[in-house]
Amino acid sequence: MLKRIGLWAFVVAAVALTAWGVASYVSPGVDCRGVPMGPGDLCHYSSATQENTDQVQSYEQRVATVRQQVPFVIGLGVAATVFGVVLALRSGQQRHGAVDGAVLLHEGDLRHPVGDQFREEER
Repeated sequence: MLKRIGLWAFVVAAVALTAWGVASYVSPGVDCRGVPMGPGDLCHYSSATQENTDQVQSYEQRVATVRQQVPFVIGLGVAATVFGVVLALRSGQQRHGAVDGAVLLHEGDLRHPVGDQFREEER
């Protein structure tokens, strides 16, 4: 039971990832070092030695970058959702392996033969 709950929690997380990807594609939140950007804003790249460099990226370029990356997130979310649903549904089916050769156990006699040795007992 706990395993199935975990699998369905995985499915919920995968659906949330997919929804987040779709929301990010529709309305990407773009910021520059924690400051929200708007149309026409520029963001300077930073390096290990300088906070601002001569390289800049516009708001439109950042939105285009986000929109290029989001389909991979959506695809991963959909694949994880399908995978989780298949596992959760399969875990609900109790499968029992086939029995090779029916064995009749007599009342009070629960001994198992060793290897291929079978012996008959008289009663």
